[in-house]
Amino acid sequence: MPGRKPRVKRVVSPQQATPLVLAAVAILLIGVIAALLASEGVFDSQPRSDAERDYQMLLKGLEQNPDDPAILMTLAEVEYDLGKTADAIAHAERAWSLAEQPEGYGARLAALYVRDGQLEKAKAALEGELKTGDGSNDGEAYFLLGQIERELGNLDAAIEALEKAVRIMPVSADVRLIYAEVLEQAGKKKEAAEQFQAALKFLPGNERALAGLKRLGVEPEEATSSPHATGTPSQ
Repeated sequence: MPGRKPRVKRVVSPQQATPLVLAAVAILLIGVIAALLASEGVFDSQPRSDAERDYQMLLKGLEQNPDDPAILMTLAEVEYDLGKTADAIAHAERAWSLAEQPEGYGARLAALYVRDGQLEKAKAALEGELKTGDGSNDGEAYFLLGQIERELGNLDAAIEALEKAVRIMPVSADVRLIYAEVLEQAGKKKEAAEQFQAALKFLPGNERALAGLKRLGVEPEEATSSPHATGTPSQ
């Protein structure tokens, strides 16, 4: 009986095996990556910032309460920070239209309009708020309106709005600084100096107020006591 022929074994050299192994690993990795992308991946499942986390939470809240103006307006502000400007404006406008008590919503909508460069719409939103509100938010509304009128070149209207803002918020150094600069811009140097001085009583050493007084050639007054303890400075 003839003996069996020996089987020939294929010998794969290390040089031949390496490309095969690498190819197999590459195919495996491609499959894993494709699966992750198809399921939105582990990298996209977690928010990359506080704003994105808030955005995701607000979207969930809006699904449950689609007509809640507070959720809509807050979502709009977060969206604008994330660069979703069109969605932000749309949600803010819807929030304002849905609010039964629009106090505050007009100012927040106007602030987004300002950031978006839509000054005339911002002005209209503020004027609407000032007509319909109960007055509790008028100070901030007049402050923003004054800045908008200034940007539009309406200095007299800006002064009128900022004067009202100062009356409502007399201890706000920010309001007084803007008011002083608009007065200076309008050529009302004496009144501007008074507002710069008043701002320094609330923010001693403020560089912006000091620079304004320097432009006007006025020496800053030395604060002898806290305005919060002795009352507000005269206007």
